[in-house]
Amino acid sequence: MAASTRSYSPDPDSPQSSEDQAQSARSQERLPTEDVRTSMMRVIIAWGFGAAFANLSSGAVYTAFVRSIGASNTVFGVLAGALPLMSVLQVLGAWSLERHRRRKRQFLIAGVIGRGVWLLVPLLPLGHKYWPALVPQSIVLPGVALLIVISAIGQAFVSPAFFSWMTDLAHSRVRSTFFARRMQIGTLAGMFVAVAGGLIADNFARLEVYCAVLLIAACLGLGDILMFLGVRDPRHLEPRTPEVDEALDELAQAVPSPLAAIREPLREPSVRRFLLFVCLLFAGYGLYGPFLWLHSAEYLHLSKTETGLIVNGAPMLAIAITSPFWGRLTQRYGNRPVMRLGAMGLTLVPLGMLLIQPDPDLTAKILLGLLFFASGILFVAIDLASVNMMTNLCPQVPRSTMTALYSIAGGCSFALCSAGAGKLSDALSDWDTQLGPLHFENYHVLFALSLGVRVLNALAIAPRLQEPESRSTRHMTGEMMPQILSSFTGRLPRPARD
Repeated sequence: MAASTRSYSPDPDSPQSSEDQAQSARSQERLPTEDVRTSMMRVIIAWGFGAAFANLSSGAVYTAFVRSIGASNTVFGVLAGALPLMSVLQVLGAWSLERHRRRKRQFLIAGVIGRGVWLLVPLLPLGHKYWPALVPQSIVLPGVALLIVISAIGQAFVSPAFFSWMTDLAHSRVRSTFFARRMQIGTLAGMFVAVAGGLIADNFARLEVYCAVLLIAACLGLGDILMFLGVRDPRHLEPRTPEVDEALDELAQAVPSPLAAIREPLREPSVRRFLLFVCLLFAGYGLYGPFLWLHSAEYLHLSKTETGLIVNGAPMLAIAITSPFWGRLTQRYGNRPVMRLGAMGLTLVPLGMLLIQPDPDLTAKILLGLLFFASGILFVAIDLASVNMMTNLCPQVPRSTMTALYSIAGGCSFALCSAGAGKLSDALSDWDTQLGPLHFENYHVLFALSLGVRVLNALAIAPRLQEPESRSTRHMTGEMMPQILSSFTGRLPRPARD
């Protein structure tokens, strides 16, 4: 069948700067629909590799690997916060993107570097084990930390390029559905490798095995980046002429400095409220998220396979199932009501973790799995709505700059809370108390702090988010709940009539 010549027309309401609108309008008119579909499919499939990398490099195998090379809770928290903290460099990534206007090249170069260094991470401890004279113990943990930081720096230049690229590629009419489908495929892949990683860590508890799995993870991560070689970039379709080159050079010279670029959107009260919401949202994650694997193994005494199923598998399954639903909901009701609903629901997660006691029986494990399943439902709701709101708040500001602001706010908050939580849990390692039937240790302090932050965000900040065209949260839930109930009851068997 011949490729369709029908193309996506530019959306006049798309959240782009005037410069982006002009460039996108010229290019999208020449991008056939079939090319758009093929490129979007490659992006969706690529995230299957990327999600597998992300889960293997942060799940059971990674946790066992880091513990085996001598990392304390403090070091564990610092390593977990390295990737988010380096998001401060996204300002430079956004500036480079707007100045040089080579987002595909920036994405590929930074991505290959960021994922490629993971090939070296497992080689350091292996080098020490077999050639201790060449690789002394004193450089293993600092070397691993340095490589993870380099990877995080690469990611800081990847993210602005990715979001700018994808917002041009996927028209606003299908953007929410596209990101939801991408997340769905990624979570299915991530769920599989999370369980597989737990089985490996339980049954093959050797440093060599951990290193081999991390090498595979690095290859999968590189596969994610290299899939984008075949993804079209609408911005660079028109032929380059001396006149076009001169005009682009003038635009590049007019690009403001990184600090000046982020100063403009920060003048908007709606942007500041949104970023405060993001800061508190990621603070709630950072206070306990990096330590869930340690809490499950050292306090609850769950196996790594059980931890993988509950902590990673359950929320990923929820994300895979509900991503399209939330994508449609944000299109119909707006982003603000979805974010408010998700923020309130997320308060239940740390509250539930405070109540779970060591050595849970099967019923308690099922309840714990349901709690994390619910957390996945709420996470994907807030994530999709936040990304959409981010691109709509300041249409006159380049998307790469807004992406950088979002990542900096969330990343710095997560990193600081993660490092502080690690230090606090180490300081309270001997703390132990009993309150009625409930037993509390150092990790419960982190859950309690997260609960306080999330309650503050849900009750004080989320109601102040601004999105003029969105419906109210009450209106959304009033229409949504009857539809869910009718859909559920419609599947139940009906009694036979006489």
